[in-house]
Amino acid sequence: MLRAPAIILVGISVAFLILALRRLSVRDFFDCNKDLRRKSLILRGMVALIMLCFCVMAVQFIREGNRSDGFREDLFGAAISIFISAFVYVAAGITRQTAHLFNELGSMRTLAHRDALTGLFNRRYFDTALAKAIEFSKFAGEPLALIAIDIDSLKQVNDQHGHAFGDEVIRRVCVTISGASRARDAVVRLGGDELMIISQGTDHAAAVLFADRVRHLVERIEFCPQRGGVFNVSISAGTANHRRNEEAADLISRADAAMYRSKIGGRNRVHHDRGENTLPMQDEGFAGPRLREA
Repeated sequence: MLRAPAIILVGISVAFLILALRRLSVRDFFDCNKDLRRKSLILRGMVALIMLCFCVMAVQFIREGNRSDGFREDLFGAAISIFISAFVYVAAGITRQTAHLFNELGSMRTLAHRDALTGLFNRRYFDTALAKAIEFSKFAGEPLALIAIDIDSLKQVNDQHGHAFGDEVIRRVCVTISGASRARDAVVRLGGDELMIISQGTDHAAAVLFADRVRHLVERIEFCPQRGGVFNVSISAGTANHRRNEEAADLISRADAAMYRSKIGGRNRVHHDRGENTLPMQDEGFAGPRLREA
């Protein structure tokens, strides 16, 4: 039989283990994103290993104490168990705090890379993502398309219905475009009414078809302001495919040039840049929907 002091110490050890298990809440684990969840899982595995070692050592000391029926052996085994369980309790607390820090870090990363109005990726993310997409395109040998999009006549919407309603127009257009995109596509709001889509594995024909499908979806959206009747908006788009050894800035410039040619041609259309040296010209106004390639 274990002596009374040893029984008290073992009881305290069990209490520490119970508190440690409560600290390792499942909610903290699932709040982490995939990368942070893996790190949190490693920490929990370490705590579980410590708990297993404690159980083995505790059983061993208790058995030795029962065989010898000695007070010192009982007390020493119980003291070791409470030391290990206290260590597990502290480790569980560190694990929980680490999980919280991981979650906060993930939230800050999300905020740093997301546009506050639309929830799309922002310019900071775009620069990094495009550079990585170009490197991957070179490595994998697959096509890479960049699609530049501009919401037509947004200034008129702001002037007639206010900037708050203009923001609502931007949000709904962005939701439509994002919903039509693939999971591997990166839809970015550069600012104002300018959007970019990084589309990996997309050749020039697929890029034009995709951009035109998005254009059709956007022009079907109906907006109902408090003053005035229902109206629709349109987008002008330009596509460009990455060429061997081309810099990101040149690819962006070609996609922008193609988009400006859509504006020049009358808006609400798609142009694909095949590498011609084209410069933006004065906007000639709306001429109805068409699909053309420059």
